[in-house]
Amino acid sequence: MKQSALLVFFLFYVCTIYGQEVKWTKWRLGYHLSPSLSWMATNNDSIQSNGVKWGFKTGLIAEKYFDKNYAITSGVNIVFGYGGTLNHARGGLIFPDSKFNNDTLRYIPDNTNIRYSFQMIEIPVGIKLRTDEIGYMRYYLNMPFLFQFRTRALGTYLSQEQESIARDVKFINLSWGFGGGFEYGIANDTALNVGVFFHNGLIDITTNRDTRLYDANGNLTNNQEDSRAIINGLTFRLGVLF
Repeated sequence: MKQSALLVFFLFYVCTIYGQEVKWTKWRLGYHLSPSLSWMATNNDSIQSNGVKWGFKTGLIAEKYFDKNYAITSGVNIVFGYGGTLNHARGGLIFPDSKFNNDTLRYIPDNTNIRYSFQMIEIPVGIKLRTDEIGYMRYYLNMPFLFQFRTRALGTYLSQEQESIARDVKFINLSWGFGGGFEYGIANDTALNVGVFFHNGLIDITTNRDTRLYDANGNLTNNQEDSRAIINGLTFRLGVLF
């Protein structure tokens, strides 16, 4: 409920800005190559976060200022190495719809670590606030929503071979976040852009469709694995704006 209210408030705020008579400036564009750190979390005590994953994002930055120091931000990113490791205390049929090279890998034993790795196309939409120039520096805050579209999903466990789990995870993911940093002017309108962003997943990345769990005796039951798994992360922005 809180997540839905937050998204509605953000969209209302953006629409309000567009509806006002403001003096829009030209687009300011840029590029970034940013290391990232991500991890997964669930609402099920039997499935615990058990490792982080390093990756990186790269893509275009777009900023549209509606006031001297306020902007709507967007862009498009390619996200590599997004995910984390989850320990499943209870095993079973966890990936019923995925096609594995070894079909027995769809069944995992109790107390198994699964390392999830996603590749995404990401479209951020946010609000940016920055200070006036102080020397060559401007400091900023940015609060974006991240609309992510899965292009690849891999799971690694037991045999340590990566298997495609795309059919058992969702195509669309949504996160929100906040961050800050600074811009350092190097020539005319060109500036280095450095910052740190935290992102919190809003929706379950797994489908949990047709999953089945083992009982205490190791027998497969009809009980579904119905946890809610999200991806959180940190991104260390390294970019340039023109």
